[in-house]
Amino acid sequence: MSLFKANNLSSKVKKDKKHCILLVDDEIGNLNAISSLLESEYEILTANDGAQALDIILDQKQTLDIDLVISDQRMPNMTGVELFERLVDILPNTKRIIITGYMDVDAIIDSVNKAQIYRLVLKPFDIHDFLLTVKRAIESFDMQVQLKAHQDNLELKVKQRTLELQATHEKLTHAFFQINQQAEELRELNKDKDKFLALLSHDLKGPLGNLHLMTDYLETEAESIDTENTAQIVHQINNMTLKVKKLLENILEWSRVHTGHIEFSPMPIEIFLLAQDASDLYQVQIEQHQINFINQINPDYVLNIDPNMVNAIFRNLISNAIKYTPDKGTIKVSLSCDEKAETICIFNTGSYMAPNDINKLFKIDNKMSSPGQRGEKGTGLGLLLCKEYINKHNGDIWVTSEEEVGTNFFFNFPKNLNKA
Repeated sequence: MSLFKANNLSSKVKKDKKHCILLVDDEIGNLNAISSLLESEYEILTANDGAQALDIILDQKQTLDIDLVISDQRMPNMTGVELFERLVDILPNTKRIIITGYMDVDAIIDSVNKAQIYRLVLKPFDIHDFLLTVKRAIESFDMQVQLKAHQDNLELKVKQRTLELQATHEKLTHAFFQINQQAEELRELNKDKDKFLALLSHDLKGPLGNLHLMTDYLETEAESIDTENTAQIVHQINNMTLKVKKLLENILEWSRVHTGHIEFSPMPIEIFLLAQDASDLYQVQIEQHQINFINQINPDYVLNIDPNMVNAIFRNLISNAIKYTPDKGTIKVSLSCDEKAETICIFNTGSYMAPNDINKLFKIDNKMSSPGQRGEKGTGLGLLLCKEYINKHNGDIWVTSEEEVGTNFFFNFPKNLNKA
């Protein structure tokens, strides 16, 4: 069957060749005729049958360049439709045009969708119509490429924007978490402040009230009080003022810790000396009650700690131990080490704390200060101050107690803090 209708082909102006077309036909004359129509505007590849076309297409370099495949339907071994059905998976975006006679149209129409055929061109065809069909196929291919590029660009932008939104969401979530955390911390600080003021009000009211009563008694009954009673009253007043003085010192230390006015300044210190200096402050009470004080820490052992804070810890814990140690009892200070921390223990005989009472220690909302062996009273503020100072060292403090044996106060310092 003649390939073209009988009319003249107008001359072509040669253009830059941007697109590649693969022509497949078992008749050489048809290949040459169609090539002559298209070669002025397109890069042309030719194949004599479906197998040769597949060889060309499967060449990776060529596959990337083929934009349109034009194939005759009737070819030996493999029809044009069969070839195109193979190309659906190999070149899914490439446009496909079948050239066929009228007698094959019905068979081809059943396979148009399956082979994803762009157009059917019936023999004989008008050259101008054919060239327009090729042009439209190339334009469709270009539009498809542009749409794909645009889609890819949009997907990239959406992905980038999604990542940006996720990052923003994470920042906002983190900021919201920090705000909530800070708000919770402020609420807790407010609660602590209220509890602290209540604690001070209670613990200052007692000794100050007693001082007022005694000084008032001295003022009104001074002439009738004998020397012995006067000395006793002065001794009681002295004890109360010392108690108030200690309480005020702890209050000042507490406020300095919570307002950030105390700097944490660790340095290498012989820990034995800090424990010994603290015990020397209470030597009178120790001797008065015949308490056996034993400092078992190695005199040469050095820790990298803040000396002022640790000295305050020893003062409070040794004073606490004296308070609860019976006459002729024992207080022992020792140090042990493992791979993670150095742990100091202050043990005293005679006293016992129930687990429920231990759980109330170191909490500002629990006023846990029972009378000592000799009826001494305390505020519990000293233990809270110890915990604050130990927290500054990233350490921990805890208590164990055993009936008829005694009580251990432990506190430790992490090893990484004590590396030079």
